[in-house]
Amino acid sequence: MNSLVIFYLVCILELCHCGDSPSSEEIPKNSSESDCSDPVIVDLSYPDPYLFQIFDHNYNDNEIRLIAPHKDVVSSTVMVGDQLLWTAREGKKFEYSKIYLDAEGKFALIFVANDAPEDMEKNYFELKEGRWVSCPNTYLEVIKRLKIPVEKKGEITIRLEEREDTDILRVFDSYVLGANAIRHFPRPGYICKNVTYRGKSLWSAAEGTNEVCLSSAIYPNGESPLVLLATRGDGNMDCLCFERVGDYWNEISGGEFDEKVDAITGGDIDAADYR
Repeated sequence: MNSLVIFYLVCILELCHCGDSPSSEEIPKNSSESDCSDPVIVDLSYPDPYLFQIFDHNYNDNEIRLIAPHKDVVSSTVMVGDQLLWTAREGKKFEYSKIYLDAEGKFALIFVANDAPEDMEKNYFELKEGRWVSCPNTYLEVIKRLKIPVEKKGEITIRLEEREDTDILRVFDSYVLGANAIRHFPRPGYICKNVTYRGKSLWSAAEGTNEVCLSSAIYPNGESPLVLLATRGDGNMDCLCFERVGDYWNEISGGEFDEKVDAITGGDIDAADYR
């Protein structure tokens, strides 16, 4: 099953942190490459825009660069300049990378996503003394340290039908984990208290709470699109899943969402064991 919800919780919301992971160490060089035909190398410093999608956005006060292969592009080796960062084990491949930037816009933390759930924690790398090192036990601390809080500018509504960037909303169409999705991220200083589609509300922050929607992803599916929302409230972060049925939006479980995305994509990504 294509568990995009669990993957989203772990990789996008940064909720999972296993305490029994090994301590930070020099990056291991995995011994074997993916068996996919004609894999290409991605240099995160200078990704080829003809082969890779590149999206800059702000998420939960972190400046992030998302790099992912275009559809039908296979990559098994990740470089940062002249340093080998990661190579795929046999039968695995590079799915995307999230790069956390510091206040000067320089790379400070890198996450490499592949289709191997057991590799999740060790795929975070921090820059130390000019070299990238694995940081499975400390990446959450690094993410917090890299946050760049800004003064609140106002509250906004995410309108899922919007397809273009605005002054208050970052919008881009991406192909990640075998599925196309239009993603929305409030610009720095703006907080989302309401999410709508063609004038009808899917989600609103509860009255008198500090709930906000951090991002949304809408997966086109004819007249029945699927939506995944990342929310935060009282220090807790969560994902909410919705399906449009006729003129109404129904909240569905993560398992139902996975099955419906599988039906759209053909189940290209088997990530049921991501935790």
